[in-house]
Amino acid sequence: MIERTHPSMKLMEAMEGLFASGADEHNNEGELLELLNGVQWPLIIHAITHNLTVLYTYTVDGPMAYRGNKLLCDCDKAFRLYQQTQPAQTVDGVTYQRSMELWVSEEMELFVTSCFRSRSGETVTEYRDWKSEDWLSTELEIDFSTLAANLNALCELAASGKIPFYEVSCV
Repeated sequence: MIERTHPSMKLMEAMEGLFASGADEHNNEGELLELLNGVQWPLIIHAITHNLTVLYTYTVDGPMAYRGNKLLCDCDKAFRLYQQTQPAQTVDGVTYQRSMELWVSEEMELFVTSCFRSRSGETVTEYRDWKSEDWLSTELEIDFSTLAANLNALCELAASGKIPFYEVSCV
């Protein structure tokens, strides 16, 4: 028999695992998991589904647009849940910035990418690289209070009626 799990349960389990893995000498596991108490998982699924995007290894946006290869498989889209951005630097009129990003795929699996962004006038170029499904093995440093606030903001967006509700099937 094939076990089917609703995406909201799969995401909840993934996020609980992520928050529990952040326990250290400054944050205990119980306090981190408590940050998730107000999250309405079924609502988040609608906000994520509405905002899924295709990730590319290389993009240029501006007067001319270009997309490189897809970062994920052909059918997979994702939504960025969290971004840790380093301070920008500007050299000769071009602004450079690096960030680490936590994404959730449409299958409700978490993964980390790095992104190098440059801006020159109206043109923005991004190079994105897959890092890992295990955030602890990357340079990403998660502020769990901010991530929990991001999750709650997704709940508010879905509850506001400003986005459609989607029929979500079990995976």
